[in-house]
Amino acid sequence: MKRELIIRKASYSWWRLIKNRSLRTVFNPNIFAWVRTPFELTAGGVPLLRSHEQVHPGTFKDRYYNEPSRPLVCRQYRDAQMPAISKWFLPGLKSQSHPALKVEYLEQYGDHLVPVEVSRGECFNRTMMPLSMFMKLSADAPQDTNVYLAQCPIDELPPEMQADLVKPKMTNWGAKGDAYSSSIWIGRAPTYTPFHRDPNHNVLVQLAGRKVIRLAEPDVGDAIYKQAKSRVFQKAYKMDARIRGEEMMVGKERDILDKLVWRDDGTRKLSEDLECLGDIPSDEARIYWNRQSGKPPPGATAEDEQRMQTIGLANTLETTIGPGDALYIPKGWWHSVKGLGQGIVGSANWWFR
Repeated sequence: MKRELIIRKASYSWWRLIKNRSLRTVFNPNIFAWVRTPFELTAGGVPLLRSHEQVHPGTFKDRYYNEPSRPLVCRQYRDAQMPAISKWFLPGLKSQSHPALKVEYLEQYGDHLVPVEVSRGECFNRTMMPLSMFMKLSADAPQDTNVYLAQCPIDELPPEMQADLVKPKMTNWGAKGDAYSSSIWIGRAPTYTPFHRDPNHNVLVQLAGRKVIRLAEPDVGDAIYKQAKSRVFQKAYKMDARIRGEEMMVGKERDILDKLVWRDDGTRKLSEDLECLGDIPSDEARIYWNRQSGKPPPGATAEDEQRMQTIGLANTLETTIGPGDALYIPKGWWHSVKGLGQGIVGSANWWFR
């Protein structure tokens, strides 16, 4: 009874937001039309992406792939039950859920070179190293050092490893029906992929551990990214949003984007996010969108109004995936990914058109 009351209140709260005419420039209710009430929210008030077990080609195209595209998560998706899950990784024990690499199996490919990112504080380096060295660093590196095998093309792996990663049938259901690129991602939690958008549709399959993903529709993500860039450069810039550009991995841009996307108290006050980073005028920091009244503060200009309603109430979706789960991320949808827990987290993805 208590749970039903909480869900009912959450549903009513978000319906009030959708009805608010001032939000329609940035909150497109059609995008969220498939989320039938009641639906659940995170502790910070972020809507949870609804889960499904399977999806058929016709349903996928009509409800998710075709415009307006919508993200989809499938639990224990049959095409995501890949050999790599059991052959590459040791599952965490029930009493201590720390997934690990199955070194005995992978060491036969130890001489194969893989792209690895090593970061510690503000230091970031991307290099190629043997798989055996990556496995050793993953086990021995200090806790404050992140070692991440990131965006390693599947088609450049040894043939036997490629065979352990079966392309999901979902990638054949696009307009062209081709998966033109794919990658694996393996590292010790917490792993991190910054807020970005992909040039085409994406299917992410979890192999080991858990990852949490925040997603934003294209217009909202554009506004968040534009604001973060303008804070950093104070001038015109090219909106490239490369998936793992070095400027997005360390430094001020990463900090701003991380705070805007992952702030968990549900208030989404941009002024507070930026003020804590410094160099923001105090008068500007006082301007924020009042989500309760739906009215701007006294003295706010039309430009302030538009900017703060766009960023200050940036609506995102969230989902957490585990081994055997698959997440479809539509073309143009912004997303950021974090590895959870302890031990190894691993995933594979396929970009398709």
